[in-house]
Amino acid sequence: MKKASAAWLVLITAALLCSGCGPKTADWIKYNSPEGRYSVLLPGEPKLSTQESTTATGEKFPQYIAASQDSSGALCMVGYFNFAPGTAFSFDDGRDGMVAAVKGTLISEKTISLGDHPGRELRVAATGDDGKKYIIRAKFYQAESRVYVVQLIVAQSSEGPSVDAKGAKYFDSFQITKPH
Repeated sequence: MKKASAAWLVLITAALLCSGCGPKTADWIKYNSPEGRYSVLLPGEPKLSTQESTTATGEKFPQYIAASQDSSGALCMVGYFNFAPGTAFSFDDGRDGMVAAVKGTLISEKTISLGDHPGRELRVAATGDDGKKYIIRAKFYQAESRVYVVQLIVAQSSEGPSVDAKGAKYFDSFQITKPH
C-alpha cells in the first residue's frame, strides 16, 4: 500500500513559516469549516490557504490549512488532506516526517483518539529559521480517508501553565463534524 505521509511534512513546514498569520486578538472565536468537516476555537479569524503536496510515489494532492495567531505569538493551525483509495496513512511515518521536516527532537508521544477516530499526540522541540526555539504540540487524527493535523506552536520560553491552559482550550475544542 502507498503511504500518505508526505503531506505531514508540508503542514509542519507551513506552520513554522506562518509567523504573523491571522489577526492578533484576545477574543477566541468558534471557527466552523463545512468543507473541512470540523470546528475549533481559534484566537481570531484564520488565514485560509491551500497548498499542493506530493506523496512519496509522486502523486499530487491538495492540503487545506486554517491558521490563527494570538497576541502572545502562539500559532494555532488546523490542516487536513484526503488520501486516495488504495493508500494508507501511517502515524509512525507522520511522526518521523514531522520531526525530520522541522529538524526537531521528539519530546513526547502518545496514542489518542477523538471519538472513533484514531490519533497521535506529539510534542516536538524545533528551532525556526529565525533561530528561536519552538515547541510544537500536535494532534493528528484519521477519519476514514482524511487526516487532520491540529497544532499549537509556541516559543519554548513561553512554555508553562498559561500555554498548557491555552492548549487545552484549543485542542479540546476541536471536533470532527458530519458531512452535510
